Amino acid sequence: NKMEIVKREGVFRFDETTEKESHWTVDFADDDLFGFCFMGQLAQEELLCLEHPGLYHLRKALVAKQHNELKDDEIALVRGVKRYSALDTSKKGVDGKTLYGNNFRDAIKEQIDSCLTIFDDPKESQIVAMVAPRKGLYSGPTYDKDDLEKYFYRAYAAFSASKGNSNGKKAVIHTGNWGCGSFGNSYHVAALTQLVAARIAQVDQF
Repeated sequence: NKMEIVKREGVFRFDETTEKESHWTVDFADDDLFGFCFMGQLAQEELLCLEHPGLYHLRKALVAKQHNELKDDEIALVRGVKRYSALDTSKKGVDGKTLYGNNFRDAIKEQIDSCLTIFDDPKESQIVAMVAPRKGLYSGPTYDKDDLEKYFYRAYAAFSASKGNSNGKKAVIHTGNWGCGSFGNSYHVAALTQLVAARIAQVDQF
């Protein structure tokens, strides 16, 4: 079973699942799932929640039932959540800054509005959440065998579950630099770990 690898530039894709393809977008999650999405910063998981407001209600339900914590070896699949908007985090404001990271906290409404596109016909997304590695946050991007095994199995669990919940359709994973933003991890480790995990999980397109 060959896996097709597609490299794309730009922002994350949230392609809608079709009769033949099941599309999954990876959430580089905090271990407190969606826990920082309602504060001032804007990283990948926060952007995910901003564009999919249904995740706010999911977060509230998870907290109420005390199911909001993801362990290292746990993943979460979210199906049928609608994406109502897209926020351009590459566009710079008059101050020369984008909305990404802590800049979002200080942004004025006009800058946010100028970067936000509201969809008239929102589509449903499928999201697979896996806890982003924090190794680079604490000690710089250096890894030992245990680290690499842990990240591999975490990614494998996510991709295998996505494949298994694609109902026999072509399983397509949309992902990127897992934990390489504010958590400071290695782009190469993130790419290779996910690539190998996807191949062993028999994902169809990655």
